[in-house]
Amino acid sequence: TSAPAAVLTVNPIAPIILSTPPLAATAVQGRSFLFGPITINNTPATFTATGLPAGLSVNAALGTISGSPTSIPTPNPATIVLTATNVTGSDSRTITLTVQAPPPVITSAASHLGRVGVAYTFKVTASNTPTAFAASNLPAGLVIDTATGEIKGTPTQAGTTTVQLTVTN
Repeated sequence: TSAPAAVLTVNPIAPIILSTPPLAATAVQGRSFLFGPITINNTPATFTATGLPAGLSVNAALGTISGSPTSIPTPNPATIVLTATNVTGSDSRTITLTVQAPPPVITSAASHLGRVGVAYTFKVTASNTPTAFAASNLPAGLVIDTATGEIKGTPTQAGTTTVQLTVTN
């Protein structure tokens, strides 16, 4: 007599994400971003992510997060939960992603005229929500308001001056 054949199924071990928490990254709104790949054990079948800011996606095979954030999330930083899953189970890690505004670009005129002894006002303007303004080599008698970007005063000398403007956010 012979014994009936037995079927033995060996499932893989649940995936283990080896990247050490906390995981953190910084992206810039409107610019290309790549995070990962994540180091894992026990080959997962797929990666998923929740809490991704608009414009970002997860590569289901590699666990990379990529794209270009289209806006600054609320709250910022965003909390992303990345999960690796296979037939046996899953493992997750939290990634903290801060999305920064792109750097400001000065949009005001590149040249402007003033007159000696006459009150002068010029507003430096810039894109991407500037928070601070600076100017070096201003003509004598002029100052810049570092919060608003307004250059004002009364010029005391004639001449052409190249002013270095800096805008930050």
